[in-house]
Amino acid sequence: MSAAAFVSYHADANGAMRTRHAVARRGATAVDSGPSMSRNPNIHTRRAGVADIELLGPLFDAYRVFYGKASDVALARAFLLDRLRHDQSVVFIALRPDGTALGFTQLYPIFSSISLAPAFVLNDLYVAPEARRTGVAVRLLGTAADHGRGAGAVR
Repeated sequence: MSAAAFVSYHADANGAMRTRHAVARRGATAVDSGPSMSRNPNIHTRRAGVADIELLGPLFDAYRVFYGKASDVALARAFLLDRLRHDQSVVFIALRPDGTALGFTQLYPIFSSISLAPAFVLNDLYVAPEARRTGVAVRLLGTAADHGRGAGAVR
């Protein structure tokens, strides 16, 4: 079973920008974040690049294994490296202060013909089992939403 997610933006009753995230996987429901989004100081998120492939490879492999695929770290690294080298996706990584990778999210850029604007598909989101329920996923989703807003994406 694959996971699909979306990130959209709306103004609340006070006009403050709010972010709505939904992950369609095994009955998961929407998460509404905004000013109360996780502020765990032990989680740092940033855009990943080619230099991060050694950190991302094992996480991406674990993500695929979670969905029933055979483990193949070399294949996982090669796939991500190809996406990153060709600017075909945007990957954000969550890290501990010591540099330990905790999770990642991968966005694929698309365009909305109706809105005549860019958009992103949040296709992949994974948090290492030992880091779950610590705010990593919320932080990654927030980082993805910030990126979308900064890029002028409509969704």
